[in-house]
Amino acid sequence: MTSQISPSGILNTYASIADLKTRLGIGGAAGDGPLWNALYAASRAMDAYCNRHFYSRQAVRIFDVTDTAQLTVPDLISITSLREDADGDRVFETVRETSDYVVTIVDTGPQALTATPITRIVADPQGPRPAFTPGLGRVQVDGEWGYRAHTLSTGAVLSAGGPVGAASEVAPISDASLIEAGQTLLIDSEQAFVKLVSNGEVTLTRGV
Repeated sequence: MTSQISPSGILNTYASIADLKTRLGIGGAAGDGPLWNALYAASRAMDAYCNRHFYSRQAVRIFDVTDTAQLTVPDLISITSLREDADGDRVFETVRETSDYVVTIVDTGPQALTATPITRIVADPQGPRPAFTPGLGRVQVDGEWGYRAHTLSTGAVLSAGGPVGAASEVAPISDASLIEAGQTLLIDSEQAFVKLVSNGEVTLTRGV
């Protein structure tokens, strides 16, 4: 089983190349380059149309504070750390513990299949810091951003002879029929984009 390699720079597509070719009723690999580009362009067009993205990424973002009671944020899956610049010196020296804020979560949270993301961070009025410090660039949020982070087991085992190395871009797989190019795998806490599945191995773009 071979699932074709994606061109350089193609990441976070919302379907696999095999899905697209099945939908179009075509076979062979001769035209895969343009199809990958179309798949990537369609995925990014969905992001632009919806004004959000449906893949997850770890990032640090800085926000202005105009409402001291709450902070409105783009789609947020989880918070790693939340810091404030209390004195305006561009240093985020004040750490807000989880007891210092609450987040809006509809239903069961961003990891569930039907979940919606966090969009507001509210200063806990009963906590030790009942308000955010107003001003430009006062809050720094390190977190996982995106609409949802729901995962499913593939049933396949990567690198059956041992763990996948931190820099490995090719790894053997126990059942290549369970993985397709265009999917994103979660390896421990790291995301890896599947570029190619061939001859019992997967070729990955690490750290996506």
